[in-house]
Amino acid sequence: MRRYATRALLPPAALIAILALWQLWGTIVDANPPPLVSANLVLGQSSFITNSGYYFPANFGIQNPAGGLGANAFGPYGLAFDRPNNYLYVADAGTNRVLAWRNASSFTNGAPADLVIGQPDFNSITANNGGIGAGTLSSPYGVAVTPIGNLYVADKGNNRVLEYNTPFSTCASFPCVGPAASVVFGQGGGLSTGGSFITSGAALGFEGLSSPTGVAVDGAGNLYVADQGNNRVLEYNTPLANPTMPNVGANRVYGQPDFNSGTAGTSAVLLSAPTGIAISAGALFIADTSNNRVAEVLSPLSDQWASGRPGDRSDRFHGQWV
Repeated sequence: MRRYATRALLPPAALIAILALWQLWGTIVDANPPPLVSANLVLGQSSFITNSGYYFPANFGIQNPAGGLGANAFGPYGLAFDRPNNYLYVADAGTNRVLAWRNASSFTNGAPADLVIGQPDFNSITANNGGIGAGTLSSPYGVAVTPIGNLYVADKGNNRVLEYNTPFSTCASFPCVGPAASVVFGQGGGLSTGGSFITSGAALGFEGLSSPTGVAVDGAGNLYVADQGNNRVLEYNTPLANPTMPNVGANRVYGQPDFNSGTAGTSAVLLSAPTGIAISAGALFIADTSNNRVAEVLSPLSDQWASGRPGDRSDRFHGQWV
């Protein structure tokens, strides 16, 4: 004897009761919203109720007490925490520098930075101060720290990413002016020779960059760069494995069919102006800004993700239904 599944229907009275309970729950939640989470400390300002674009030299913003440029400072854009050493790095794009604090556990409101990178002192603000080189920056947006304490900076205005070897190790006293960069990405050099510190042109290819805004490092030391102007993310395999011959040419590209393409698009294989990236549990997350979504790549280092191979696509998207 064949049996058929049947679907039980709730009587109208039960449906009305459920809807009433749902409305009651909404009323309770509206009347009892979750508590606001308050910050404990603030850096870059003297208190929580100020937001000026200038304060004093070791804090964020352009130092111009009379106003002027200070009112238009971009301010801090990215930050990274060196957990083993308790260092905090902040990309202060408005003053073309990176600021760093050497002890995150001892912060007080308005605490001045201990180290500056990209400027000759804490009072200078000019992009590429004295001429573009290994010791200058122009609108740095993103920062990331390697497992051994080296620092990467997405130097957006110069179309490059810079790497600094353990910046605090050069400080004999504080406050301290940090070191010049040791390696440059995005300005030529390929897989065997270092790029140029005195050029800043935007380019495609495996050794070019255009307005990079985000950087991330995984546990193996691989570097990921959000190459915003080229609508892609680049991955460099352990670029610092050989300090005398760094790998400054990308090994993989995400968001484009090859290294020479840079057209924005909306699909599982294209990106549009990616801004930020993060690594978690082996997955790569990409803030696909102009597509209003986050793209997730579950296994970015697997063979199927080699540039140009089938399956070169994001696995999941967040922020969009399809």
